[in-house]
Amino acid sequence: HCFTGTLENHISSTEEEFPYERTIHEPFINISLDIRNKKHLSNALDSYTKSYTLDDDNKYYCEQYDRKIRVKKQQLLKELPRNLVFVLNRFEYDSSMHQRKKLNDYLEFPFELNMQRWMVRRDGELEGGSAKNLDYVLTGVLVHSGVAESGHYYTYIKDGERWLEFNDTAVTQRDVSMVS
Repeated sequence: HCFTGTLENHISSTEEEFPYERTIHEPFINISLDIRNKKHLSNALDSYTKSYTLDDDNKYYCEQYDRKIRVKKQQLLKELPRNLVFVLNRFEYDSSMHQRKKLNDYLEFPFELNMQRWMVRRDGELEGGSAKNLDYVLTGVLVHSGVAESGHYYTYIKDGERWLEFNDTAVTQRDVSMVS
């Protein structure tokens, strides 16, 4: 599994009269993170895996009871790929202006990250064993300069101990401070 992992979505009823529980596994090739008002990548991952309630107009349709019920839903990571890709949601629709806009919120990210905190656990233990395969080292960053409607992409790639900037036809060695 070079780029594909598995998410586990857990859904459970919060209504005693309608007991229901379901676990759904789905593959992913990247983890898309909301960054608005987040200071660090770990805050975005916390938000991504935080449980929430579907209620009021947003209740969950349950086939078992042929009705909508209030449920608690949580998404955790079950299996991770060798290469983990995060997509930072930097564009959103502004309904008052009727246009897309770019979020320029600063988001700090580490050069090394252990994903243990956001993984599925069974009886307090990580499912699938140890945390040693959950350590990741940053090897690339894709950058967008510009606004929501137009802009330019370039990337930083780690090559051994050095960082290279790939910008159209130019490849330039960069100091690690340029990446963060």
